[in-house]
Amino acid sequence: MNKDEIFHETEQRIAEGDWTIMAIAGSCTCESCQSCQSLPSHDVPFFYTIGLYAKRLPELILFAHIHPHAAAHVVNAVADRLSEGKITVEDGLRVPDILEGHDLKLRLLGDLWGFTDEDELSHFGFGIKFASNHKELYDPRISAIQVLWPDPKGVFPDEEGYDPQQAQPLLKGARDAKPGWETNPFFPLSLN
Repeated sequence: MNKDEIFHETEQRIAEGDWTIMAIAGSCTCESCQSCQSLPSHDVPFFYTIGLYAKRLPELILFAHIHPHAAAHVVNAVADRLSEGKITVEDGLRVPDILEGHDLKLRLLGDLWGFTDEDELSHFGFGIKFASNHKELYDPRISAIQVLWPDPKGVFPDEEGYDPQQAQPLLKGARDAKPGWETNPFFPLSLN
């Protein structure tokens, strides 16, 4: 699928009240992806939503060394619960009954335009490009949540005792930044 087809499919899904999940492979060189050729490669595969902002909800991002279909299931399950009002946007909220035997945990990242680390912001590359071309769909403030999964002992990466072998980065985001387009020194990103 080329960039224009991805944009068109994303527009259709959002118009229907849905969202899209982008999957970025670990150590992505993006040879076939026109939307992120200039972005740095990332070691850990990650998956993020595009379109929850049209529902006035934060976008989600998940880092995981799991099959893309399993990751999509996890992200969609959290997105469904948010959009149906079954869970709230709350930092540290534990989300049960998605992973067998373990909870997930939500980590609020704040307003994307308040991110001060260009590499962190680049994780949302295609979503930012899409959003900047569809300003009519959303409030200019797009917030984000990192969905955390625990290590085999049930410890999350933001907790003491987490197994570093699990390789799940914690984004700093803009947890203390002022919201708004004008506060981000990296916007607009060049994602052509």
